[in-house]
Parts: sequence; structure tokens; C-alpha cells
Amino acid sequence: MTRTRGEPPPSLIDKGFPFQVALHCEDVRLNFDQVMLLSHQLGSYRLNQSIYVHPDRYIIYMFAEERDAACFLKAFEGEWITPEQRRKRTWVPRYSWMTVGCYGNQVASAPDKGEHAVLLC
Repeated sequence: MTRTRGEPPPSLIDKGFPFQVALHCEDVRLNFDQVMLLSHQLGSYRLNQSIYVHPDRYIIYMFAEERDAACFLKAFEGEWITPEQRRKRTWVPRYSWMTVGCYGNQVASAPDKGEHAVLLC
């Protein structure tokens, strides 16, 4: 991953903006003006990160203060993500797609914890 000229390294950004909120890209697209206005007013980092969790993409907004990140999270129903989860790509969204096997008319496994199921028959 390359940096733009004058941008600090990712580790320094994570130290300065440790409170990170992930929004689904469709939520950002539908509310773009409101998202950009509030993130700017709350002092988010000027460049956003993104993370891909099959089949969805999430945009990550980074804040220096926890109260600013919490306000942004509540306004757009985002999800907390830590810098370590973002770097190692271990973050799992609240609602994720789960592939379910199908044998005849029986489902091999069912979703739990509010996950969506994709039935492949």
C-alpha cells in the first residue's frame, strides 16, 4: 500500500485517530452529504480507509476523540472497528452473509446472531 506525498505512516495515523467507525458503503452513498458534513464537523481524519468483507465493502472513518466517534456511530448506525482488526483484516461486521449448503430440501446449517443466510440450491 502506497502513501500519498506528505501523509504520515498508517501506524502514526492509528495512534492519532484510534477510534474508528465502519459504515457500509451503501449507507455512505445514500447519505453522502450528511456523512461528509458530520465527519468533517467532528474532526475525522481527512483520508478514509476501506475494508472488504465478502460481499460488502465498508468505509472506515477515524476520529481522535471517542465521543466524536460515538456521535458519528449513533448518527449513521455504524460499527466499531479497532486499528488492529483493520490492519489484520479480522473484523467481522454485525450482519454478514453466510453460505449455507443445501442437500435436497434440507438446509445444512442455519444462521445465528442475526446473520443473513444465502441459500445455494
